[in-house]
Amino acid sequence: GYVAVAWDLKEDTPSPRNLGSLIEGGNSQGYAVNASNLAVGMSWTASVHPGKPHACMWYEAGICDLNDIVRNRTAWVMQDAQDINDSGDIVGSAVDPETGTVHAVLATRVQGKPWDFDGDTDIDLDDYASLANAWSGPNGSSDSADADPSVCVGAVAGDSDGDVDLWDFANFQRAFTAVP
Repeated sequence: GYVAVAWDLKEDTPSPRNLGSLIEGGNSQGYAVNASNLAVGMSWTASVHPGKPHACMWYEAGICDLNDIVRNRTAWVMQDAQDINDSGDIVGSAVDPETGTVHAVLATRVQGKPWDFDGDTDIDLDDYASLANAWSGPNGSSDSADADPSVCVGAVAGDSDGDVDLWDFANFQRAFTAVP
């Protein structure tokens, strides 16, 4: 098999670091990295054929399936993510599972309320639970094989630096709109 890797070029002797896959022992391919060290690509959802590729994103704390965090979801399945810009916008392709038709897609970050994880237009205790699930600290990690989709959302929701830390928590508190 094969997996996506990242190279730490700051080391005296650069070496590859396995970025992992969506399933234990699965294959993955990385295509692009942005200035916040968020990488995108694809990973297979089964270790044997007919495994299907899914678009994924790697961040400091692990990997997530981009299909798990798309709002206004349709039957289409994002099968790869080819590029990510510094704003967190992602381009790739999606397939209609019934017809096999493939189209290009553009996934953009939701603007306005970055802490509204559940998309209900308010920032409340449900969103706090997602933030708490995403908490990774400045150099934290999580088991990517069991990653909660909110962890992935948390990685890009605040300052897009790949982790959820005190900066993100402080900004979440300022945005909190609890009902009186």
